[in-house]
Formats: sequence, structure tokens, C-alpha cells
Amino acid sequence: YGYNMKALRSHSMKELPWEYYFYVEAEGNINCRNGKKMLEELSFHCEKLKLVGCYYGERILKDGEEDE
Repeated sequence: YGYNMKALRSHSMKELPWEYYFYVEAEGNINCRNGKKMLEELSFHCEKLKLVGCYYGERILKDGEEDE
């Protein structure tokens, strides 16, 4: 989908031994068509998917504009 993974971290789940969750940081616009498709596909493969935040870099997109 054209995104750059910046970090992948695993954390143990204290209440469930030998179970882990993963924290991913990626670069890209999640509000464009590819971003929505990527999140949809990830939710198919993940038992639980939670978007905890997003921030914008130097290029700010106008309403309706899509990042390529």
C-alpha cells in the first residue's frame, strides 16, 4: 500500500502468559484510499486492531486531496 514501517515493537500481555501485542509506527496518510484499504486488510488479519493516533508531517493535505 506504499507505507513505510518506522517501528515494530512487541509487548507481553501481563494477564496472559506467552501472549503478546504489537505496536507499529508507519508513515503515510490513513485517510486516503490506500490507507483505508490497508487498515481494512489489517483488521482482517488481526484479532484486535486499534489506531491510537496520527500526525502530519510537512505536507498538509486539503479536504478531498489524496496522498499518492
